[in-house]
Amino acid sequence: MKINFFTIILSILVSSCSGSKSFQLGTELNTVPIVEESKSKTQIILNKDEKSINNELEKTNERHKNFGLFFGPGVNRTISYTTFIDQLESSEINFDLVSGIGMGAVFAVLYSSGVKSSRIEWIFFKFLQESRNVKLFSDEWINLVEKNFFPYIKYKDLNQLPIKTYIPLFDQFTRKIKFVSRGSIRDILHMNLILTPKKSLKYISSLAYLEDPEEYLRFLGADFIISLNSLGNNIKFDYPNHFLSGFFGKIVSRKKASIGGLYYLISFPMQELSLDGRNEISSLMNKNKNIAKKEINYIKENKEQWLKSNDEN
Repeated sequence: MKINFFTIILSILVSSCSGSKSFQLGTELNTVPIVEESKSKTQIILNKDEKSINNELEKTNERHKNFGLFFGPGVNRTISYTTFIDQLESSEINFDLVSGIGMGAVFAVLYSSGVKSSRIEWIFFKFLQESRNVKLFSDEWINLVEKNFFPYIKYKDLNQLPIKTYIPLFDQFTRKIKFVSRGSIRDILHMNLILTPKKSLKYISSLAYLEDPEEYLRFLGADFIISLNSLGNNIKFDYPNHFLSGFFGKIVSRKKASIGGLYYLISFPMQELSLDGRNEISSLMNKNKNIAKKEINYIKENKEQWLKSNDEN
């Protein structure tokens, strides 16, 4: 019996394909880029799927310069960000990419969701009242964050937000930081507030591991980044907490004194307020309103030049 040569080749190809494992893209969370821990400079690793995403971002940059906004951590001090958002609402400044970490991540999602600054401020004061005497980052405290802030986020998935939003999380198994851009908003923000390892979770907060997040927003397509800082350098608590004192102390010690080049750092003077404080907020907010107004005007004057400077670097 004659056997066709092409039939043999086809049979070999079919058998080899059926014996191989199918390739599955990602997990329940989409991540770009991946940041590996190392003793030296943090390394960016892009896999095939992530490269294709960045290629799309590069094509976008040819016709549009992306303006990024990063909300830094600071627990109760982050309420100062409402003054900045308030000024944004009456300006013509728009951001194409938003990110945040810790309570800053909650602000990033609220801002991307389109929640008004007055509403966010009201929610925050209500949360401060309910969380009085509750230990920061405890399960009870996280539950109060979710109870007060999450109902005002009308979107379920991170990739549904009107503004492209990334939240950095730490993968406990691979020991890598992943900038999440897709997945359940509630789950992502919850994990973002977990500071210590938990066997039941794959991802936790990247606060203890991520250095210079603004730098990595560049890999995500931002041509220029406005970085908001409410944490400052003075770490203090109304109720002594040795763990959090050391935790945030490390964050402050590795924070850049100033950001140059393609980043602009805005610091809000919240040093007088303890990270778990409440009493001095009203007076400090008035100071921050004036600062936010000046900074917004400065951004208006320099935005085009900043974005243009990307071509020169």
